Amino acid sequence: MVMQEQLKELFQSRDKTARVVIEDGDRPAGSRIGGLPPDAVDPPTCPLSGRAMEYLLTLEHDLLPLLPAGKAISIYVTPDPDALSRSMAVFVSKYPAIERTIAVVFHVASQRGESGPASPVGGRALAISDVTRDMEELEEDEDDIESNPVLSTKIGGRPGVLQSSGDRAVTALDKNGYMFLFQFAEYYPSDDMKPGTFYFGGGTLFVYAKREDGTQGPDCDFNDIIAFWEV
Repeated sequence: MVMQEQLKELFQSRDKTARVVIEDGDRPAGSRIGGLPPDAVDPPTCPLSGRAMEYLLTLEHDLLPLLPAGKAISIYVTPDPDALSRSMAVFVSKYPAIERTIAVVFHVASQRGESGPASPVGGRALAISDVTRDMEELEEDEDDIESNPVLSTKIGGRPGVLQSSGDRAVTALDKNGYMFLFQFAEYYPSDDMKPGTFYFGGGTLFVYAKREDGTQGPDCDFNDIIAFWEV
Protein backbone atom coordinates (compact mmCIF):
# COMPACT_ATOMS: atom_id res chain seq x y z
CA MET A 1 0.00 0.00 0.00
CA VAL A 2 1.20 3.51 -0.83
CA MET A 3 1.84 5.58 2.29
CA GLN A 4 0.47 9.11 2.56
CA GLU A 5 3.98 10.59 2.79
CA GLN A 6 4.81 9.06 -0.62
CA LEU A 7 2.00 10.93 -2.40
CA LYS A 8 4.18 13.98 -3.13
CA GLU A 9 6.79 11.79 -4.82
CA LEU A 10 4.12 10.06 -6.90
CA PHE A 11 1.84 12.94 -7.85
CA GLN A 12 3.75 16.21 -7.38
CA SER A 13 7.49 15.80 -8.01
CA ARG A 14 6.61 12.55 -9.87
CA ASP A 15 10.11 11.15 -9.49
CA LYS A 16 8.71 7.93 -8.01
CA THR A 17 6.08 5.49 -9.20
CA ALA A 18 4.19 2.62 -7.53
CA ARG A 19 4.24 -0.51 -9.66
CA VAL A 20 1.14 -2.70 -9.63
CA VAL A 21 1.04 -6.48 -9.97
CA ILE A 22 -1.75 -8.97 -10.65
CA GLU A 23 -1.91 -11.44 -7.79
CA ASP A 24 -2.62 -15.18 -8.04
CA GLY A 25 -5.95 -15.03 -6.19
CA ASP A 26 -9.13 -13.03 -6.61
CA ARG A 27 -10.93 -10.80 -4.12
CA PRO A 28 -14.58 -9.67 -3.90
CA ALA A 29 -13.72 -6.06 -3.02
CA GLY A 30 -10.79 -3.66 -3.10
CA SER A 31 -8.62 -3.10 -6.16
CA ARG A 32 -9.03 -5.91 -8.68
CA ILE A 33 -9.13 -6.80 -12.36
CA GLY A 34 -11.54 -8.89 -14.43
CA GLY A 35 -14.27 -11.16 -13.13
CA LEU A 36 -17.68 -9.81 -12.21
CA PRO A 37 -18.06 -6.00 -12.26
CA PRO A 38 -18.83 -3.86 -9.19
CA ASP A 39 -22.38 -4.12 -7.95
CA ALA A 40 -22.70 -0.31 -7.74
CA VAL A 41 -22.12 0.34 -11.47
CA ASP A 42 -24.47 -0.19 -14.40
CA PRO A 43 -22.44 -1.05 -17.53
CA PRO A 44 -22.06 2.06 -19.71
CA THR A 45 -23.07 1.97 -23.36
CA CYS A 46 -20.59 2.57 -26.18
CA PRO A 47 -21.60 5.85 -27.88
CA LEU A 48 -20.43 4.62 -31.30
CA SER A 49 -21.71 1.02 -31.45
CA GLY A 50 -24.57 1.18 -28.92
CA ARG A 51 -23.28 -2.02 -27.29
CA ALA A 52 -22.79 -2.48 -23.54
CA MET A 53 -19.20 -1.91 -22.50
CA GLU A 54 -17.20 -4.67 -20.84
CA TYR A 55 -15.70 -4.41 -17.37
CA LEU A 56 -11.91 -4.34 -17.09
CA LEU A 57 -10.71 -3.26 -13.62
CA THR A 58 -11.36 -1.32 -10.40
CA LEU A 59 -9.01 0.78 -8.28
CA GLU A 60 -9.88 1.72 -4.71
CA HIS A 61 -8.19 3.67 -1.89
CA ASP A 62 -5.94 0.69 -1.08
CA LEU A 63 -3.99 1.22 -4.33
CA LEU A 64 -4.81 4.84 -5.15
CA PRO A 65 -4.70 6.97 -1.98
CA LEU A 66 -5.80 10.07 -3.93
CA LEU A 67 -9.26 8.51 -3.84
CA PRO A 68 -11.39 9.26 -0.80
CA ALA A 69 -12.03 6.19 1.35
CA GLY A 70 -15.21 4.52 0.18
CA LYS A 71 -14.81 5.66 -3.44
CA ALA A 72 -13.51 3.77 -6.47
CA ILE A 73 -12.66 4.10 -10.16
CA SER A 74 -13.76 1.38 -12.56
CA ILE A 75 -12.87 1.06 -16.24
CA TYR A 76 -15.19 -0.27 -18.93
CA VAL A 77 -14.17 -0.76 -22.57
CA THR A 78 -16.24 -1.06 -25.73
CA PRO A 79 -16.21 -4.62 -27.13
CA ASP A 80 -16.12 -3.12 -30.64
CA PRO A 81 -12.45 -2.83 -31.75
CA ASP A 82 -13.32 -0.60 -34.71
CA ALA A 83 -15.10 1.89 -32.43
CA LEU A 84 -12.14 1.83 -30.02
CA SER A 85 -9.67 2.54 -32.82
CA ARG A 86 -11.80 5.31 -34.37
CA SER A 87 -12.18 7.14 -31.07
CA MET A 88 -8.44 7.04 -30.38
CA ALA A 89 -7.65 8.30 -33.89
CA VAL A 90 -9.54 11.55 -33.20
CA PHE A 91 -8.66 11.87 -29.50
CA VAL A 92 -6.26 14.77 -29.94
CA SER A 93 -7.87 16.55 -32.90
CA LYS A 94 -11.35 16.65 -31.32
CA TYR A 95 -10.52 16.73 -27.60
CA PRO A 96 -12.51 17.30 -25.41
CA ALA A 97 -15.52 16.68 -27.70
CA ILE A 98 -14.74 12.99 -28.17
CA GLU A 99 -16.83 9.84 -28.11
CA ARG A 100 -15.64 7.96 -25.05
CA THR A 101 -15.31 4.30 -25.96
CA ILE A 102 -13.37 3.78 -22.71
CA ALA A 103 -15.55 4.72 -19.74
CA VAL A 104 -13.79 5.59 -16.47
CA VAL A 105 -16.49 5.58 -13.78
CA PHE A 106 -16.02 7.31 -10.42
CA HIS A 107 -18.36 5.58 -7.96
CA VAL A 108 -19.05 4.37 -4.44
CA ALA A 109 -16.80 1.42 -3.66
CA SER A 110 -18.68 -1.87 -3.76
CA GLN A 111 -18.10 -5.60 -3.96
CA ARG A 112 -18.36 -7.60 -7.14
CA GLY A 113 -21.93 -8.24 -8.24
CA GLU A 114 -23.33 -11.73 -7.82
CA SER A 115 -24.41 -12.04 -11.44
CA GLY A 116 -24.37 -10.25 -14.76
CA PRO A 117 -21.91 -10.09 -17.65
CA ALA A 118 -18.44 -10.95 -16.38
CA SER A 119 -15.29 -9.48 -17.87
CA PRO A 120 -13.52 -11.61 -20.49
CA VAL A 121 -10.48 -11.20 -18.23
CA GLY A 122 -10.23 -13.66 -15.34
CA GLY A 123 -10.76 -12.16 -11.88
CA ARG A 124 -7.67 -11.36 -9.82
CA ALA A 125 -6.63 -8.98 -7.05
CA LEU A 126 -4.34 -6.02 -7.74
CA ALA A 127 -1.55 -5.00 -5.35
CA ILE A 128 1.42 -2.64 -5.11
CA SER A 129 4.72 -4.46 -5.68
CA ASP A 130 7.05 -1.58 -4.81
CA VAL A 131 7.61 2.17 -5.01
CA THR A 132 10.59 2.89 -7.23
CA ARG A 133 12.35 5.58 -9.21
CA ASP A 134 10.38 6.48 -12.29
CA MET A 135 11.88 6.74 -15.77
CA GLU A 136 10.72 9.01 -18.58
CA GLU A 137 12.03 6.79 -21.36
CA LEU A 138 13.30 3.27 -21.92
CA GLU A 139 16.88 2.66 -20.98
CA GLU A 140 19.14 0.20 -22.77
CA ASP A 141 18.16 -3.44 -22.12
CA GLU A 142 15.20 -2.30 -20.03
CA ASP A 143 12.33 -3.88 -21.99
CA ASP A 144 10.88 -6.13 -19.28
CA ILE A 145 7.20 -5.23 -18.88
CA GLU A 146 7.14 -6.61 -15.34
CA SER A 147 10.02 -4.50 -14.01
CA ASN A 148 10.41 -1.40 -16.16
CA PRO A 149 8.37 1.60 -14.91
CA VAL A 150 7.87 2.92 -18.45
CA LEU A 151 6.22 -0.31 -19.59
CA SER A 152 4.59 -1.61 -16.41
CA THR A 153 1.20 -1.07 -14.80
CA LYS A 154 1.82 1.73 -12.33
CA ILE A 155 0.33 4.52 -10.23
CA GLY A 156 1.75 8.04 -10.27
CA GLY A 157 5.05 9.15 -11.74
CA ARG A 158 4.98 10.03 -15.42
CA PRO A 159 3.03 8.34 -18.22
CA GLY A 160 5.16 5.86 -20.16
CA VAL A 161 4.05 6.95 -23.64
CA LEU A 162 6.18 5.66 -26.50
CA GLN A 163 4.38 7.02 -29.58
CA SER A 164 4.03 10.56 -30.96
CA SER A 165 0.23 10.19 -30.72
CA GLY A 166 0.61 9.52 -27.00
CA ASP A 167 2.82 12.58 -26.61
CA ARG A 168 0.16 14.73 -28.29
CA ALA A 169 -2.56 13.31 -26.04
CA VAL A 170 -0.48 14.02 -22.92
CA THR A 171 0.15 17.60 -24.09
CA ALA A 172 -3.58 18.17 -24.69
CA LEU A 173 -4.55 16.79 -21.28
CA ASP A 174 -1.84 18.72 -19.41
CA LYS A 175 -2.93 21.93 -21.14
CA ASN A 176 -6.52 21.38 -20.01
CA GLY A 177 -5.67 20.83 -16.34
CA TYR A 178 -5.73 17.02 -16.13
CA MET A 179 -3.30 15.03 -14.00
CA PHE A 180 -1.89 11.59 -14.73
CA LEU A 181 -3.27 8.96 -12.34
CA PHE A 182 -2.17 5.54 -13.55
CA GLN A 183 -1.46 3.35 -16.52
CA PHE A 184 -2.45 -0.24 -17.23
CA ALA A 185 -0.06 -2.34 -19.31
CA GLU A 186 -2.11 -5.01 -21.08
CA TYR A 187 -0.20 -7.99 -19.80
CA TYR A 188 -1.67 -11.05 -18.09
CA PRO A 189 0.60 -13.41 -16.13
CA SER A 190 -1.53 -16.53 -16.58
CA ASP A 191 -3.22 -18.02 -19.65
CA ASP A 192 -6.65 -18.32 -18.04
CA MET A 193 -6.80 -14.53 -17.65
CA LYS A 194 -6.34 -13.63 -21.31
CA PRO A 195 -9.38 -12.32 -23.16
CA GLY A 196 -10.09 -13.55 -26.68
CA THR A 197 -8.89 -10.19 -27.95
CA PHE A 198 -6.60 -7.78 -26.16
CA TYR A 199 -8.52 -4.48 -26.06
CA PHE A 200 -5.42 -2.37 -26.61
CA GLY A 201 -3.43 -4.75 -28.79
CA GLY A 202 -1.09 -5.57 -25.92
CA GLY A 203 -0.44 -1.84 -25.45
CA THR A 204 -1.01 0.53 -22.55
CA LEU A 205 -4.02 2.42 -21.19
CA PHE A 206 -3.41 5.83 -19.60
CA VAL A 207 -5.88 7.39 -17.15
CA TYR A 208 -6.04 11.11 -16.37
CA ALA A 209 -8.31 13.06 -14.01
CA LYS A 210 -9.30 16.63 -13.26
CA ARG A 211 -9.87 17.54 -9.61
CA GLU A 212 -12.76 19.75 -8.57
CA ASP A 213 -10.43 22.04 -6.60
CA GLY A 214 -7.50 21.85 -9.00
CA THR A 215 -5.20 20.28 -6.38
CA GLN A 216 -3.30 17.00 -6.34
CA GLY A 217 -3.74 16.15 -2.66
CA PRO A 218 -5.72 13.20 -1.23
CA ASP A 219 -9.42 12.84 -0.49
CA CYS A 220 -11.02 15.04 -3.14
CA ASP A 221 -13.63 14.02 -5.68
CA PHE A 222 -12.76 14.04 -9.36
CA ASN A 223 -14.58 16.36 -11.73
CA ASP A 224 -13.75 14.33 -14.86
CA ILE A 225 -11.72 11.21 -15.67
CA ILE A 226 -10.58 10.32 -19.16
CA ALA A 227 -8.43 7.60 -20.75
CA PHE A 228 -6.49 6.99 -23.93
CA TRP A 229 -4.31 4.14 -25.15
CA GLU A 230 -1.41 3.35 -27.45
CA VAL A 231 0.32 0.25 -28.74
